[in-house]
Amino acid sequence: MYNTATGGTDPVVGVKVRTFRWFVWGRGYTNENGYYKINKKYRGDPWYSIDFDNPSNKIKIYSTWLSLSDATYRAWTESKRGYNKTFYTNSYGWRFSTVNNAVVKYRKYCREYGIDTFNSKMRINVTSGSGTASAPMLRHTYGFIGFNSRSDLSNFFLNSTLGFLANSWIGYLLRLKLLPDIWIQGNARQGTDGVYSKVFHEMAHSSHFAKVGGAYWAKYISYILTYGAYGDGTGRNAGICALGEAWGFHMGYFLTLQEFGKNNQVHSLNAFENFDPLDRPGKDIIRYGNPVYRWTGWIPGGLMNDLMDSDDTDLMNTGVNLETIREGFEDKASGYSLRNIYNALDGDVTSPQAFRDRLLRENNNRDEDDVKELFEAYYWD
Repeated sequence: MYNTATGGTDPVVGVKVRTFRWFVWGRGYTNENGYYKINKKYRGDPWYSIDFDNPSNKIKIYSTWLSLSDATYRAWTESKRGYNKTFYTNSYGWRFSTVNNAVVKYRKYCREYGIDTFNSKMRINVTSGSGTASAPMLRHTYGFIGFNSRSDLSNFFLNSTLGFLANSWIGYLLRLKLLPDIWIQGNARQGTDGVYSKVFHEMAHSSHFAKVGGAYWAKYISYILTYGAYGDGTGRNAGICALGEAWGFHMGYFLTLQEFGKNNQVHSLNAFENFDPLDRPGKDIIRYGNPVYRWTGWIPGGLMNDLMDSDDTDLMNTGVNLETIREGFEDKASGYSLRNIYNALDGDVTSPQAFRDRLLRENNNRDEDDVKELFEAYYWD
């Protein structure tokens, strides 16, 4: 696959290559270098197809919401000696191969940093749009998914449908095949690093799910459906959303910087550090870097990075002047690892404050006063 961030090509890892000729079906899987070996031999040239089914990384990629079969690139008749294919940005297979490789990289980073991964097979829907992604984990979420009186009419039918699917035998059967665990809009306009960033974010949610389970996730989904995306920081289970999205945004930024360094077009370290949550709830703030993004201000998106880094002072946008440094705050908390943070995301931790307390307790109250001051700076005290 063509990598827009590096200008080179990367091997597509772990996908199925199928062949067929005269009732003889063969298959093989690509290795870390993109090579494969078919388990059949042919006298003539067979048909080839590439299925984005990756059992070694426990994912199956689909092109639409209702498809029963995984996404497939059909090459038709090619040489019996083998077939080489590179997916460029104008290819139907680019978005599937890019998401596939991003998942492979995510699992590799998890092994490196000691983060758990979800170990049942996930369905990932990769559509042709750009911008939106989610991790509802619907094939594995068991528990009531509903809504409350604050849900507006536009969400009513969506909530009712998902509530039915999550809470009925018919829904259980449909969930086995049709409903996504992760949904990514993955077109090439976002670039390789843009797609990777979204995959890292959503896969981080799957790691969180691996710790907390389906009943916890049902509350998370219900909050988002009821209040529309992230809402304004009020309402039942807002703390779950604040904590879950802080983790997702952190991993999306952190791993994108690990993968692409400062040369990526999506995130910069400044965009991570230059963060002012303003007065929560319900404020949007400018996250500036390359390019400019907007962020929901009440979600403590930079907090986990501040726990890990050793910088004493963070530049913060007051909403008036981007050059203003927020007075009276120095980020002196440091020394927490990614594993320390993940360990504190337990199933009974349902708010940033509860996360703070669990993190301190599990790490001998390291920098306790500074950690508490940091949470206060993010308006989660």
